[in-house]
Amino acid sequence: MKQKISGNFSLLLRKLRKHIHPLRPSNLKLLILSGACAVILWMFIATRVNTGIDIHLSQIPVSANIAGTQAESYGLTLLTTEDELPVVHANISGKRTSIGAISKDDVVAYVDFNSASDRIGKQKLPILLKTLDGTPLGNYQLSTSEVTVTLDRFDTITVPVREVLRPNLSYSDDVNIESIDCEPAAVEITGPSLSLAQIDHVRVIVPDSEKLFETKSFSTTQYELIDADNNIITDSSLQTHTPRFLTKVSVSYTHELPVTIELSGAPSGFDTQFLLERIRLNGEYVLPGFEGNTLPIGIKTLEYADKVSLDSLKEMCIKRLPLSALSLGEPVEISVELQDGYEDISNLGKIYLSLDDTDLVAETRWVYTRDIKPINNTADFDYQVQAGRFQVTLIGSAEQVAEITSDDITATIDLYNDPITEVGTFPRSVSFTLPETANRVWVSGSPKLNITATTALDKSNPNASSGTANPNRPAQP
Repeated sequence: MKQKISGNFSLLLRKLRKHIHPLRPSNLKLLILSGACAVILWMFIATRVNTGIDIHLSQIPVSANIAGTQAESYGLTLLTTEDELPVVHANISGKRTSIGAISKDDVVAYVDFNSASDRIGKQKLPILLKTLDGTPLGNYQLSTSEVTVTLDRFDTITVPVREVLRPNLSYSDDVNIESIDCEPAAVEITGPSLSLAQIDHVRVIVPDSEKLFETKSFSTTQYELIDADNNIITDSSLQTHTPRFLTKVSVSYTHELPVTIELSGAPSGFDTQFLLERIRLNGEYVLPGFEGNTLPIGIKTLEYADKVSLDSLKEMCIKRLPLSALSLGEPVEISVELQDGYEDISNLGKIYLSLDDTDLVAETRWVYTRDIKPINNTADFDYQVQAGRFQVTLIGSAEQVAEITSDDITATIDLYNDPITEVGTFPRSVSFTLPETANRVWVSGSPKLNITATTALDKSNPNASSGTANPNRPAQP
């Protein structure tokens, strides 16, 4: 095989020698000159005859960079995303020597933000071409020569918190939602003004899962921005300055009880039940424990401890009333008074107390002051009670009232809680004691008598009686 190849190669060399002759010097010069002319001719044709070229580039993405442009100097921000920008095709014309080797990777299509105006909203701006090094391209046509972009300015506004959702919270049967307070009650939000204008309020969400029986606070970072149509705004350009909310869910408890009163100043042995049975509230209601309709009052409390106390009650006392305040005739006006922590949600305000006088009578008796001596007085003074007599009104069962005479009534002035500590004349209340057998009779009203306090020096001075009441003047009730 090797011998055959060697023979064929030798034969080829012999044939070439027959047709190729060594160049003569004159032929070599002619060959060099011909080559030079050919090069000159090609350069002439390339630069003078066929200089123009058209290039088509496809699928060029449009970029948007507002930095350093006129739009940025206006304080504008681009809201249009790159995904919303078009892809263009370009026909580029130019010298072959300039663009002959250009490709899609060598050019950039971009939005001309130097053509933007100073206003927010949508603007239609030109799309331009340039090379990667920033050199503008002059002679070209684009499949899309303009693009509509949205420009805006960033601002900060204060938005109120108007909703608090608590989807996972439940409540005990006797619990009512009193209020839901959120701190902060308003938040600052920064973002594009067009987006900010859509926000109506903030909705805070409490994610906790719990059954409430008392007031409790929850901390949460969950919230939503809501527009005027109650739609959720999903805009990542909006930034809320408050990262955490404290939500207080306040609860209240309500309970309805029958109204009652308490009597004070009743003497030992007095038949209180006899009197309470005849008391009427607002003309038609009886006190609890007696036959008839009772007056209900709705009570609300916010504290769990007060709620526990309220649950233990069978009736609600609205007033502690002295026995002497009860009389026949005009009803007694009573303001509803509840202990601290309780609220009257029935809005009773005032109640009018009267007596069923079917078997009650009212009669007057005269009481003389000569036998009235102050008790629990101060040893430094002598006391003189206003001389005279005054009327007292007895109320009770007709049988017992008829048995009481003026001599059966004992009047006393007790200075223990209202002492007289200086010289002068002062009015003081009179209290009465009735016979033990009169356990269904009481004295109505609280008359007062003048008491004159004097010292030993005053008594030795015959002119010192100017402060003493006239013994011939009747006492004032």
